[in-house]
Amino acid sequence: MQRNIPKAKSQKLQAKSSTRVGLVVSSYNSDITFPMRDGAIQTLKDAGVKEKNIFIFSAPGGFEIPIICQKVIKSKKLSGVIAIGCVIKGDTDHYHFIAHEATRGVMDVMLKTGVPITNAILTVNNLEQAKIRSKGDMNKGVEASLALLETLKI
Repeated sequence: MQRNIPKAKSQKLQAKSSTRVGLVVSSYNSDITFPMRDGAIQTLKDAGVKEKNIFIFSAPGGFEIPIICQKVIKSKKLSGVIAIGCVIKGDTDHYHFIAHEATRGVMDVMLKTGVPITNAILTVNNLEQAKIRSKGDMNKGVEASLALLETLKI
């Protein structure tokens, strides 16, 4: 499978010096979300976002990410937000409700506030899929950072 990350990285996206980014990171499945967070932070720094302008906020799980995004956008006057979480399918329908409502909630907050939020909330069938998407060239935190930087250019 061909990935777009190397091409996007080679474009050398540069953030404005005033760019302020919040990361709302689910502590649930932290073995997955924390490497995504770290990849996102490094990508932002590489693009010139000052460390003092990167704000990390913890959410207990994916369902709570949208309300925390909304609160931090208001309180920190952010240029954009990266939502990072991981919802793994289980034996019940719980996965479907959480995945759908977290995604819908993030979209609602984005449209309501006018502040871009990129979605790095993994919705996967199993832990192996989550691990693959949390590290290296498949790191969805990196991809979400690049998407946010692209969006902020508009």
